[in-house]
Amino acid sequence: MERFNSSAPSWVSVIHINSWLHRRFIPSDLPVVATFHHCVHDRNFSPYKSKAQKIYHRYWIKGIESYVAKRADSVTAVSQYTAQKIKDVFGCDDISVIYNWVDPSVFKSSQQREKRDKFRLLFVGSLSVRKGADLLPKIMASLGDGFELWHTRNADEMPGYPDLPQNIKSIGWLESENELVQAYQRCDALLFPSRLEGFGYAVLEAQTCGLPVVCTNGSSLSELVIDGETGLLFNQDDVNAAVGAVKRLAEDAGLRQRLSIQAKHQAEQRFNRNAAMDSYIKLYTTLASKKR
Repeated sequence: MERFNSSAPSWVSVIHINSWLHRRFIPSDLPVVATFHHCVHDRNFSPYKSKAQKIYHRYWIKGIESYVAKRADSVTAVSQYTAQKIKDVFGCDDISVIYNWVDPSVFKSSQQREKRDKFRLLFVGSLSVRKGADLLPKIMASLGDGFELWHTRNADEMPGYPDLPQNIKSIGWLESENELVQAYQRCDALLFPSRLEGFGYAVLEAQTCGLPVVCTNGSSLSELVIDGETGLLFNQDDVNAAVGAVKRLAEDAGLRQRLSIQAKHQAEQRFNRNAAMDSYIKLYTTLASKKR
């Protein structure tokens, strides 16, 4: 059997890998930057795993990530929350947090305001328990007439189907980035009751489109949303608080405008592609000057 060759081309100075990359693909003679996008070993994540996932993460992924965490010359994470969980599990002390970003030239505000009678909410993501999808029918039933929720999955995937409130509408799987941006632009706010996020791309995408966000105060989401400044937060599983936050947003046009402006500004300034690239380039430059 031919031996696998993991050596890199001669022009490579630094290897940047995902934390799930098996050791056989990692050259031994070059500095390594390893990025952790999410910690699947987080105890808070365990209730949302299937039995198969638990076995896979425990007996395959954990060994891979343990090696990567020790082998890497620099470890990065996409949020403070993920960094802390990686530290708890693997004992990494020096983790650089470099946030993800989205392209503001693609994710942008609508130039025209669509006229409608109902306050329209959007949910983006899988309709899983971890994402808090089971809370959506309860929230919408309490909100009642005058509110509607769009979600980006099939109607029968929503927990509680077919006995759902009439104000929940499936817009189906969105095939392109452009369709996703249009969905953000056609709604008044993102409703995101997720129980656990390693980062929270949907929140950042919505904010970059100038959409106020109502979401859970927990995991990495409180790093993306500053309560009362760039969005509204509620405690995990608190349906009444979520309903109150949505109503507050719907009833106060001035608040919506202020949150929209500040959220977009933060998205473009704090979660900035150039800032992230500068951070990575500094890491690469420092490591490239060192010989393993």
